[in-house]
Amino acid sequence: MNQSDSNFGRNYRSGGLALKGVLEGSTKVLIGIVDLTDATRHSSGKGSSPEISTSRPRLQPVETSSGVFRDNQKTQSLRPPFALNNEFMQSSAKPSELLQDAFRTIGLWATVLVVLIHYRTANAIEDGVSGALQELLVNGIGRVAVPLFAFMSGYLYFRSGTDSWEDYRGKLAQRSRTVMLPYLLISLVAFSCWGIMQCLTKQPTALSASQIASRLMLHPMAEQLWFLRDLIILVLIAPLIRAAVRHAEKSMLFVLILLWTFELQPAPIVSQWYLLNVETLLFFTLGCVAVRRNAWLERLVRLPGGVAGGILAAWLCLVLVRVAIDPTFDLWYVRRFTLTSLVLQKASIVIGALSLLTLSRWLSFRPCNVLASSSFFVYLTHEFPLREVLLRISGTILPPRHAFWLAAPAAVVICFVAARLSARYLPVLSNLLTGGRSQRHATSNVSSNPSNPAAGGNPLNVRSANHSRLAMCDQSTRNM
Repeated sequence: MNQSDSNFGRNYRSGGLALKGVLEGSTKVLIGIVDLTDATRHSSGKGSSPEISTSRPRLQPVETSSGVFRDNQKTQSLRPPFALNNEFMQSSAKPSELLQDAFRTIGLWATVLVVLIHYRTANAIEDGVSGALQELLVNGIGRVAVPLFAFMSGYLYFRSGTDSWEDYRGKLAQRSRTVMLPYLLISLVAFSCWGIMQCLTKQPTALSASQIASRLMLHPMAEQLWFLRDLIILVLIAPLIRAAVRHAEKSMLFVLILLWTFELQPAPIVSQWYLLNVETLLFFTLGCVAVRRNAWLERLVRLPGGVAGGILAAWLCLVLVRVAIDPTFDLWYVRRFTLTSLVLQKASIVIGALSLLTLSRWLSFRPCNVLASSSFFVYLTHEFPLREVLLRISGTILPPRHAFWLAAPAAVVICFVAARLSARYLPVLSNLLTGGRSQRHATSNVSSNPSNPAAGGNPLNVRSANHSRLAMCDQSTRNM
């Protein structure tokens, strides 16, 4: 252990306070910039756009029992009694169309980053330029993907509902279909493919009944499923998270940030995976907190391009510095890092998450809207056994350390094409595999969005289309 590691325990408290300051301070600075921008526009006589006005929260439409959208101030009496007394319902509003699109876009690009992570083939030290670029892309930029998935999942889970037992049971039933069922199906497919490969290579591995059960339910052959397993546990303990945020938000966040900053995993290891990774717990909890501060998110996705570019530059600088000082950084069930590189990595994740939120408007274009509905299918299918096949084929064309540059793009293309084809020709199987996320329905809504003049839709149906987009956003991102 080097000298930096020996000072790890001595300095962890000051480092935790520093990163907590990054989390809180960066968001406050961004909001301050927006406020200053709005004030400048107002003083110059131009006024502020209603989309980014900070003087008064924009009223959100509320759907009544008859299906008519009305101003929420005019429909307070139409809400059920529990909504008036529920803290989370009072302090949040429906996400705007721009925020919904931001989540869909981020979900798409985060899925692509996850694919890149699982196809890495080179080492930063031993494999020259290819290894360094893969370290930068995969172990630097790509590490923002899982925290964003966890954050969006938490936000969309806590955005609606109450503390009632009926609501909790309803969400458990829904997640059983949209998370647990795909988890088990992909696990079964991966295990079956592994068994076939064992037979083809004539090197069968004998497994006991308990080992088979573990490989199917606790540690599937498809490694990306660890996040879905964490998500299942988070849904189970969601009422505890909601209560903790309500009664001890600052204390809980401080503890979780401290644990995450120094990669201290309090949960035990079950079948070679942490029962619950502290990273998913922290960002799922931050999603719950964000529900109570929905206006902050709305402002964040509306930041001017110059500010978004500055945040992007800060993110890339942090990643570059971390790669330069510690190119062998690794914390996935090992502790191969220094205190400095660890804090830089965590800070880059925070700034990177903010950057993708602010850049979502520029990362979204028509093909993204179509492809976003297939993100979950790609997430489920990109790993084993497809990875083994593509890496072996790529290894015969390119040197093994360069196989990433052929196999990873091929995996992205193949999975998205497979998603579209399965949705078109095998809709029942596709819906079963993805937990009922209808890709054809999403494509239809995008292509015929009545709010788009180019689509020739009826302007009277704009509100109905926006409500449909909200449902699509929930389906495609809440359970990633």
